[in-house]
Amino acid sequence: MTTASLSSNKKIIAMDYVVLLLEYLRQKHPNIHDDTILKNTGIDRTTIANRDGFLSISQYSALLDNAQQHLQDPVLGLRLGQLQHIAAHGPLGYAILSSKSLDEALNMVCRFIRIRNNLTQIHYERSDNKVVLRMDIETLPIGPLYQFVVEQSFSSFVYIVKSLSGINDMPLETRFCYPEPTDSEFYQTLFGALPVFSAQSNELCIARDYLTEFKLNGDDMFASLAEQQCQKIMTRLQREDGIVSDICQILMSNTGSFPKQADVAAAMNMSVRTLVRRLAEQQTSFAEILNDCKFELAKNYLLTTDWSNEEIAYLLGYESPGNFSRSFKKWAALSPSVFRRTYRPQ
Repeated sequence: MTTASLSSNKKIIAMDYVVLLLEYLRQKHPNIHDDTILKNTGIDRTTIANRDGFLSISQYSALLDNAQQHLQDPVLGLRLGQLQHIAAHGPLGYAILSSKSLDEALNMVCRFIRIRNNLTQIHYERSDNKVVLRMDIETLPIGPLYQFVVEQSFSSFVYIVKSLSGINDMPLETRFCYPEPTDSEFYQTLFGALPVFSAQSNELCIARDYLTEFKLNGDDMFASLAEQQCQKIMTRLQREDGIVSDICQILMSNTGSFPKQADVAAAMNMSVRTLVRRLAEQQTSFAEILNDCKFELAKNYLLTTDWSNEEIAYLLGYESPGNFSRSFKKWAALSPSVFRRTYRPQ
């Protein structure tokens, strides 16, 4: 798989999507060893353990190559998209689940998709009778990687729509830029009709009545918090200065005993004064970054483990479960237990 004009070291794919691929591969090949999967990818177990991290396009491409050597599955992207629970999209997933309609949920996806997959841009276009999600990937040439990214994304969108609406036979129109594959049966099963291939753009079209008719049980306060979190992440990803991501990486690699500001400054070969000034230029602070890291870790622990509040509080450096619960409620407007019951995949 080639990557054309995209910087091979740019971090673009959220780790949750990488973990999904690895879990699927292990399910199909239980005896496969991690070293075989990760060979020549520049990824190790520590990288994967950081669920808030991202992979570069070169790492992701190499990982897909390794996976396909064992799977030999031409519709792997479509299959993985159907396995992505909404909560697996991280902060974007919480924003989707907080929406009050399918229209609002998909609009949220289009606005903030780049905080999870920085390869793609989704345009949300409304007409009198339908909504069109048009995907652009200008940085990749049409080929296996391009096809995988488009199909996993569209398949995931279909999963979101069907999960939220409860309708499995919703009529969909799909168009793809690349030629029709030899076996297109799975496409017809997933989308309800054979897509148009060799089209001018990648599009998923949904009747507008479906998107506006179905009302969801969204919560205004939580929706606002989730949207603010997505916007905050988007703003940070757009900054050219990598200092925030560097600090996050240091903090995330020391969970349970977070380093102090002076220690982080020393690790980055700068004085505390310089660190404070550079963060102020980015309109943030060390305390704010640490707080955000703790929030992301807390959500991940609540949704992916059975750890108690006491265990999570210890890992995040709180003196007591009560202090952790109070902090989490300030972040999410929900207690940890309510958040887990509400958003953990069943």
